[in-house]
Amino acid sequence: AGGNGGIHIQTAIAQALQWEDDLVLSEDRGELASLKANRGRSTDDIDGNGNDHGLLQVNETNHNLAHQVTSCLIDQADMLEEYFSIRIERTNPVDDTEDDKKPSPDISNNSENTLDAVLTGLPVLLDGHCPQPHGLPIFLLRLATQVDWSEELPCFHGICKELANYYAMLPNEADDLNAYVQHNLFPALSYLLLPSKQLSRNGSYVVMTKLSTLYKVFERC
Repeated sequence: AGGNGGIHIQTAIAQALQWEDDLVLSEDRGELASLKANRGRSTDDIDGNGNDHGLLQVNETNHNLAHQVTSCLIDQADMLEEYFSIRIERTNPVDDTEDDKKPSPDISNNSENTLDAVLTGLPVLLDGHCPQPHGLPIFLLRLATQVDWSEELPCFHGICKELANYYAMLPNEADDLNAYVQHNLFPALSYLLLPSKQLSRNGSYVVMTKLSTLYKVFERC
């Protein structure tokens, strides 16, 4: 989380977009090593007010896109929190009566209140698993742009898909990855994994043994 208990959404997205642009330019100019050396930041550097702590200078195109994406997420904040525990708060909320007059979310429409949107909560999908901070801005960007907000079932399916993609990101460091797989992933698979009938029949999952069978073997011994 940021300094005020949340991540300023527009700033995080704008920084990620600008980083991608700068990365492409640096590759073209042969300055990639210098850019990576100067980066060394994460979403933790962005406080709840979106204050600049030595972050990248964002161009107008990326600023506007981040502004539009944040507006879309604000329009759906109540639903995202109620059904998915994705909590988006505004430090300076606008009049709710004005919100009721808004049309369906469209990221082509700007809204002045997007500057105050702060992400303060994400769901716990697996005990002991924390999603990777560096993937958060792209998750928020895709949440606004890749989800069909016009119909209920496609909307819910899209949100679940983006959550799955984000939470599937594993630690980059080998030691962290090995510890996570050993102490979090494998134990969870043992009691949470429930393959579909199709996967059970097509060879994707094979039953090697089961506890009741092992007990019978031990009894004979």
